[in-house]
This record gives sequence, C-alpha cells and structure tokens, in this order.
Amino acid sequence: MLTAAELRWLCGVTPETFAELVVRVGPVWEHQRTERLSAKKRQRALGAGASYRLVFASRLFVTLLHLRHNIPFRALGAMVGMGKDTAHRATAELVPLLADVGFTTSDGDTISSVADLKEFFERRGPGKGMLLDGTFIPTPRPGGGWDAQKAQYSGHRHTHCRTTQVCTDMEGRVLWVTEPEAGPTHDITGARNSGVGEAAAATGTVIVADRGYQGWGNKPTDPDGLEVFAPHKGRPRGKGTYNGYHASIRVRSEHGIRTLKRYKVLHDFRRQADHLHDTLRAVGALATIGLATT
Repeated sequence: MLTAAELRWLCGVTPETFAELVVRVGPVWEHQRTERLSAKKRQRALGAGASYRLVFASRLFVTLLHLRHNIPFRALGAMVGMGKDTAHRATAELVPLLADVGFTTSDGDTISSVADLKEFFERRGPGKGMLLDGTFIPTPRPGGGWDAQKAQYSGHRHTHCRTTQVCTDMEGRVLWVTEPEAGPTHDITGARNSGVGEAAAATGTVIVADRGYQGWGNKPTDPDGLEVFAPHKGRPRGKGTYNGYHASIRVRSEHGIRTLKRYKVLHDFRRQADHLHDTLRAVGALATIGLATT
C-alpha cells in the first residue's frame, strides 16, 4: 500500500485526485470496452473467456506513472508485474480519456477546445489578459526519407520536435495547449494557425507574449481588434522600463509551461507524433485538476 507522499511522487497525484479520476474516467473506459467487445459477432457471451488482469485503478496508476516519469513500457511492465504490451495498451486506452477531462480553470470550469476557451473569455468579460508562449517537445526522427525528416527538424533547437502554443491566465495557470506544429514552425505562425487569436479578438481579451509575437495583429489576415502586447524592439529591458515590466508579467507563462514539463513524457516523446496532442491535453488536465506539483 502506497502512502500519500509516495503516490504524489510516483504519479503526481493526491489520493483524493486519484479517486476523482477513477470516478470520472472509469465509467467511460468501461463503456468503451463494452462497446468494443460488442461491436462484432461473438461465439461466446459477452464477459466469457479470459478476464482482464488489471482493474481500472491499476491501469490508471500505470498510465500516470508513465506520463510522470516517461518510463519505457518494457521497464514499466517489469516494475508492476505485467507484460510491456499490457502496459502499452493501458496507456493507449487511457491517455485520450484523460485528455477529454479538460483543463480546469481557477473557477472550476473545464476547457476542452478553442470554443470552450472563447466561452471562458466571454464569461470573464473584455479587457482581461491572457499569457501566450510557445514550447517544443522532442520527438523521434520520422521515417519517410530526408524530406520528411527535414520537415520536422528544428535548426534552432538542433533536434526533431513539435512545437505548441501554451495559453495561461495572468497567474500562470494553463488554460489550453494548441495542436502541435512541425519543429521549424515559428511561434507567431503557430499562434496564427491555432484560432486563439480569433477567440481573443472576439471577446476583447488582451494577449501578453514575448518578442517572438511582434507584428501579430498587423497583417490584413489577422483578426480585427486583436490586441497583442509584446516587448518593444531595441528598447532596454532593465528594471523600471516597459520591457522590464512586461517581462515581470510574462514570466508567469514560463511557470505554466513548467507545470506541464514536470511530466517527463514531454521531455522525450517516444510514441508516434499524432498521439502528442492527446498526451499534451492529458498532461494539462492532470496539471490543473488539482494534482500535486511537488
């Protein structure tokens, strides 16, 4: 039996939050499993044959352990007494369900899409702020030859990766992560492709971002009324200057990204890249639902 401190270190969750996830996600997983088993004609009655060795709570534990520490499935299976395929299957089934839990805001609402983010902005009213910053997640070198590899290689970071935009409130609480883009994608391009700018412009929300977003809002194709506060070019950044004040506010977006990067699966993502957005959303849900941050 694990203590509360051991559970927090292994999975990043308090016992109360683990129980909440079991209650919220468990019935959805069971419903999907029943539908999957009932989808084709069976020679035996539903429920006959070999039963699952792992109850849902054990599968959730394995999934959280993988997300928190990025343990390879073979090692993870050896640690908890199962095969690597069983550990992989548990994670593959539960990560999308954890992603659907959504990002929990400070007032207890959940955000599961850009449309939900827009509704959140509308409830707050115009004139409120949002922090935006980009981050990257290293990914395996893709197959398909040189052209496919070059398309995902970031010369700036010297690795194959995907980039995503992280939206936080003014206190640094993560609100949303955008669909990952190819490694060479510039932050301002990723922001323009994300739909976040349209949601902010329509609700009068002000975006505070770093110098990588300078010029966003100046193109004719940018949303009308979009307000983006970025550092001034060629200005000093010392204490008491505009750029210094701007940096003191924007640094909270880095703190928000750090709450995501505590989950080491984002340090070296080893699955296929099309699973990355679900993983990002699952980590975001875990980081905001009330999980321990130690």
